[in-house]
Amino acid sequence: PFNPVTHWMDGLRHDGIARMDTWLTDFLGAKPGDYTRLAGRMWLIGMVARAYRPGCQMRVMPILEGPQFKGKSEALRALAEPWFGDTPLNLSNKDTYQQIQGCLIYEIGELDAMNKAEVTAVKAFVSSRSDRFRAPYARAPEDQPRQGIFCGTTNHTEYLKDMTGNTRFWPIKVEETD
Repeated sequence: PFNPVTHWMDGLRHDGIARMDTWLTDFLGAKPGDYTRLAGRMWLIGMVARAYRPGCQMRVMPILEGPQFKGKSEALRALAEPWFGDTPLNLSNKDTYQQIQGCLIYEIGELDAMNKAEVTAVKAFVSSRSDRFRAPYARAPEDQPRQGIFCGTTNHTEYLKDMTGNTRFWPIKVEETD
């Protein structure tokens, strides 16, 4: 009945400065262009949509790629704190579905979960609209509509493994920024 994320969002007031199309460039040093502008915009819209309409379709996951200490994780944390998660995920473990509950943004750091899982499992996990699991002390499994979104971070440039296409993953190269 009470959603702390939407309650917080409802209380925000825009200061009139447009940031949605340039936040990846301004805060992470991504190269300006249509791809960067649209990827950043669509991901933020998806984040807000998932907060207000849990379970809505969100099939994509940006992947921030660049050297260590460029602010990738800190930028994600700043967007979602205190509803941010980054504990490594094990896609074959049932506790993973409990782990992502309550997170607006979940960082898949160094793409550990993607490296250890089959590509089809990763694609299905990222694009799932709800998670079915039995919570501790519950009698039966229940469907929990997804309220959060994912973002990958990596220091590597070669990580995409799907021979049929990697449309769910949006690579964004992070550079030096002030």
